[in-house]
Amino acid sequence: MFLKSFNKIQYNFQLMKTYGMFDFLYVYGSLENRVIKIGVTKNNLFQRYSQANETYAHRYVMNDFSEIKIIESQNALKLESYLKRKFKQYRHPLFESSEWFLLPESELRYFTNNEYQKDNDFMRIHNYNLDV
Repeated sequence: MFLKSFNKIQYNFQLMKTYGMFDFLYVYGSLENRVIKIGVTKNNLFQRYSQANETYAHRYVMNDFSEIKIIESQNALKLESYLKRKFKQYRHPLFESSEWFLLPESELRYFTNNEYQKDNDFMRIHNYNLDV
């Protein structure tokens, strides 16, 4: 009886591996300069923002750094990985990091206009729930 039900359960082991490790995916940056930083944190958004702002200020003199998007998800780490692959070709040349990007205006709308909600792969990861 239980075996039949158990065999119907579909697990995504890639998502299970990092489920719950981080609670927030953040996108900080400058819309004016089209510079963004994508990262994750368990609960320390203020510290992450301060660090990113300081890093940004070393390269840009403008005081236009801000929070662009915060997404709460038990799958924040997988979302971060997905976005880093998605925007890989836009890595910022001034930052020696895989978290900083120089996005064209059309790609900024992914965050500013919530276009990520129309991205089936992003939403599949975001909505994955380990509770059974």
